[in-house]
Amino acid sequence: MKIFEKVTPFSVFIILFSIFGLVFLFQYGVPLDELTQRYIGIINSTFISGTTDVKTLEEHGYFGPIFESLTYLLEQIIYNSDMYYKILLRHFILFFFFVLSVIAFYRICLPVFNSRAVALATTMVYSLNPIVFAHSFYNSKDTFFMCLLVYVFYFTMQFIAKRKYKYLILASVLLGMACTIRISGMFMAIAVVASLILSGNTSGLKLRNIILFGFIAFISYFIFFPYLWLHPRESLQNLIHYSANNPWPWNTLAAGQEIIAGDLPWWYLFVWMSVGIPVLVLMVSMIGTLFSIKKVNYREPFWMITTILFVLPILYFVLGRPTIYNGWRHMQFLHIPVSLFCGYGLLAMGKKLEKIATLLLGTYSIFVLCIWQPYGYAYFNEGYSVFGKPNTFDQDYWGLSALPALKHISNQNSGQIKIWCNTESAEQNALLLPHAKRNQLEFVKTSNDADYLIWMQRNGLHVDSKQNIIYSLKPAKDTLVWVVKKN
Repeated sequence: MKIFEKVTPFSVFIILFSIFGLVFLFQYGVPLDELTQRYIGIINSTFISGTTDVKTLEEHGYFGPIFESLTYLLEQIIYNSDMYYKILLRHFILFFFFVLSVIAFYRICLPVFNSRAVALATTMVYSLNPIVFAHSFYNSKDTFFMCLLVYVFYFTMQFIAKRKYKYLILASVLLGMACTIRISGMFMAIAVVASLILSGNTSGLKLRNIILFGFIAFISYFIFFPYLWLHPRESLQNLIHYSANNPWPWNTLAAGQEIIAGDLPWWYLFVWMSVGIPVLVLMVSMIGTLFSIKKVNYREPFWMITTILFVLPILYFVLGRPTIYNGWRHMQFLHIPVSLFCGYGLLAMGKKLEKIATLLLGTYSIFVLCIWQPYGYAYFNEGYSVFGKPNTFDQDYWGLSALPALKHISNQNSGQIKIWCNTESAEQNALLLPHAKRNQLEFVKTSNDADYLIWMQRNGLHVDSKQNIIYSLKPAKDTLVWVVKKN
């Protein structure tokens, strides 16, 4: 019976959350760049082993391979297996890291908010956002980067609380890893340094901690980025230039406007966040932000890290206008401070309302996640659903809806099927079909040669209703994919 005495609401939540994730592991498709990311892992791994030349590595050198190389290494366990299993393994590994970040997130919250209920509700906000949950299976850049930042946050708080240098070293190593994926990890570096300045007993001790943290993070950055091994100084300069001027060859649709690549308006990030975060979460987070400014001790390391991780990236975007791809996925790590400010928002309710608000926010987060499964990648909040005009934002920009479309087509036919798709999504997502179903499909280059046409929604595409549409996917206001049967 003692084992049941140790069961907490969070332990129940994390078990159910993990089971829920494993159930939907098979539901999410293959994003457009997943095979490219996997190839980056192969190139870096074979370069390290001495079987890939320098030129090949340089062609793919701008992307940190930490996750990709790790998953490729683990792939060797099932080396002779079908690609179906290798993709599922990648998705499982990424979700595993996300679950670890959820645990770390809760442990960050618990001592600060001093309430299991508030810490749990805040953690639910972090983990149950439909977009973030969906990305936790396949976005091996932004979501893995966000997970690493949570780990850095956790170990930094552990170091401040316990003064054991193993935690500072772990935070440093993980930050170096994170920066190989997104140079935005520098925002967390600044936040950690600020917290170390606030928490040191003497100036000498503060300086020692900062130097140790920075040195190990810098070394870690180089160790986990093989591209930098070639010509460290020149490669680093090229990498910084590439990151600041990230090329993006396509326009994007936001708020009904077709936005030119590399020329984002100042409001772009704010608008995407306003439609991509559940409305109640936005409200509670804004209340928490105001409450923390008025009530919190500014020298508190937790508040300092949270605030810097929120304010600096936004200032950088408004002033620097860096290229951000569809949605706000390059800034997905802002979900960390947005969620943490929800904790402050719940505390701001006062003792009488805190329990009700906490229960409401947790229940709301569960409800929103569940009703959007397995299409969380296309999530838009209630504000857009009620007041927004249809087809005014990029939808399934990674082409995941091709998987249910292919399943529908293959279930309707027993013989060979010729398919044309307006993107490469269908051919990649066919890898997640059973082998027999996959062998039925032949992908053709022109629509004239096809039996079925798959139209993926992107940039406000609309398919003529006069065509023989046999399947469409519309989880909310906007249609994500159409299947047209040729006569």
